[in-house]
Amino acid sequence: MIQPETAIPEAINAALDALKQTVERENPPRSTRLRVAAAARRAIVPRLKPGKRDHRLDSAYADYRAGMRGMALFRKHIPNHDRLSLWRRRIEEGRLRKTLQKRAQRERKGVASDDKSGFAIVAPTIPPQDRRPDNST
Repeated sequence: MIQPETAIPEAINAALDALKQTVERENPPRSTRLRVAAAARRAIVPRLKPGKRDHRLDSAYADYRAGMRGMALFRKHIPNHDRLSLWRRRIEEGRLRKTLQKRAQRERKGVASDDKSGFAIVAPTIPPQDRRPDNST
């Protein structure tokens, strides 16, 4: 739902009016106006933190590891699963299945995610010793 214009503070409205008057006075082409709008949006709306985890997937993965599979898993973790069309349901099921299988594969390989930083932690590997058979006996 769109908030009414009165929800915007006076100082921001004044800045928007000043920007609008400047743009009308300069009369730039549409492409320039779009770049100005994009720059204003980047300056105002903060970016999401990189590597932010989706906690809904964390709970789905916990159920997956506990042995939940098939329709029970999909109905629990895909919003409005039963209301989706056949093709949309297949797409969402495949997306969730692929994500969970990928997490399980990474876990089996020894790559875990650190919850605090979002960086991957790789299990240390032991360098192989000389693999040639010992023929000295």
